[in-house]
Amino acid sequence: FCKKMRKRNRKEKTIEQSPTIVYMFSASPHYFLTYIADLCGFSILSSFCCASKEMRDIVKSSNADVNLMTSRKQLSCFQLQSIATNLSYRIIGVNLSGIHVNSNFGMFGAYLQHLALKGSKPSDVEELPELLKRFGALQSINLSGSGVSSLIGSLFADKVRLRRICAVSCRSLLGDIVSLAPLKELESLDLRYCSSVGGDVGGLVQLSHKLKEIMLDNTIVTGSLDSFKDQARFVHLESLRLEHLTVHGRLSSLAHLSSLSHLHLSHSSITGALKDLSGLVSLKTLHLAGLTNILGSTKDIGDLILLQELWLDGCSQVNGELAALRKLTLLTDMRLHGTTVSGNIATLINHPSLMVVALSFSLAHQEDALKDLKSRLPNTNFSFI
Repeated sequence: FCKKMRKRNRKEKTIEQSPTIVYMFSASPHYFLTYIADLCGFSILSSFCCASKEMRDIVKSSNADVNLMTSRKQLSCFQLQSIATNLSYRIIGVNLSGIHVNSNFGMFGAYLQHLALKGSKPSDVEELPELLKRFGALQSINLSGSGVSSLIGSLFADKVRLRRICAVSCRSLLGDIVSLAPLKELESLDLRYCSSVGGDVGGLVQLSHKLKEIMLDNTIVTGSLDSFKDQARFVHLESLRLEHLTVHGRLSSLAHLSSLSHLHLSHSSITGALKDLSGLVSLKTLHLAGLTNILGSTKDIGDLILLQELWLDGCSQVNGELAALRKLTLLTDMRLHGTTVSGNIATLINHPSLMVVALSFSLAHQEDALKDLKSRLPNTNFSFI
């Protein structure tokens, strides 16, 4: 394989074979690099196939902490300046999560597309807003758990190629979500637990029409779901998470979002009826816990056959009919405590994948059926609350 690559790699090539795998070949006849990018976690593995002693010496001289993983060598911790200088390569992805970072990572320069600084300390990222100006090609960034302190607009808004922003628990990140409007390529926005990020949820209509994921749990975003009524917007939306927010509106505003796979609205101020969601046939997770003003019955969502997680706990005006869920054979997590649950728990045998079941205490008296269920579903955790 290496011999074939030496013949082919007379010119530098970049070949993208899938959204998650990027192959990068060097012009050098002595080696090639393979980058495997996990774009969800933004983790980068570096693999070396060394055909010469020179390349092996370069790796050693770079002060790299190299961990042999079968045929791969993963750079888990490295001295940034040495790597950037010795390899002299168009590095497109760097994972610096959990290690000390200094301004040397700016040497990766204009080719960098994917950057992870997850868990970096405040002292590590204090220069980040200025350093990011060097990365005009940046497409994804993960700052989760870092101590970055900046306005989200000044940090990201000039990165017009950004497709993914993950900044979970960046509690010193400030600003209004509408300041990200210039990012017309943005597909995923994850600002969960950024407790100083706010704005009106209606401002989401000004963001990229390519958005597939909007995750704003436990921020200070407010407003109404009415902004989602525009059927020309959010047509690609697959995940909407607005939990623990003072967001109001009706479920009917989301009825046309047929691409939704994950809808999490727990502990907000949403109202409406479960039947408004009956057409969202792509749903895999539905979390509506604590929505005391939601009306309806589990019959209304009984045809959402792809559902894997159903959280209706605390929805006191919902009738939780167990028999109505018999078609949902993929369910792994069912939480109906706090609803008006009715039916024979023996019907749960139709859900062989169940791992978690939480039901109202009123059903606990079905002791024989429960004993049989536990023997037939040994991996399921049953609780009656």
